[in-house]
Amino acid sequence: MAWCPAGHHTGGVSDAFEVVSEPSDLGTHAVRLVARGELDLYVESVIFDRVTELAERGVKLVILDLSGVSFLDSTGLRGIIRASNVLTAHDGRLLIEGATGAAQRVLEITGMLERYRAGDSEDPNC
Repeated sequence: MAWCPAGHHTGGVSDAFEVVSEPSDLGTHAVRLVARGELDLYVESVIFDRVTELAERGVKLVILDLSGVSFLDSTGLRGIIRASNVLTAHDGRLLIEGATGAAQRVLEITGMLERYRAGDSEDPNC
């Protein structure tokens, strides 16, 4: 995923949005995705596509870190739900951590924060 500097669009991706995959200390089948920027119509498929790729490679747990997300709308929520559904179909699970500000509020209002909240008691082997 390419990083787009403010004011420039590439392939319809919103300004300065990026998703970075990091290894997780929760096991070999776990990956941490760190999202930064605005999660909206222009980038909702980025999360879905990245999670689909990971699920097809055998990843069973994706921790989606939203601490760098400054905006989240209904299309961004749809991308998260679609990504979760892909993981579920591959016997995996999506969890969210780090949501703050407006993104946290949207997740709370919709009930998604409680459903996808990352916790210390999660089983890394799903």
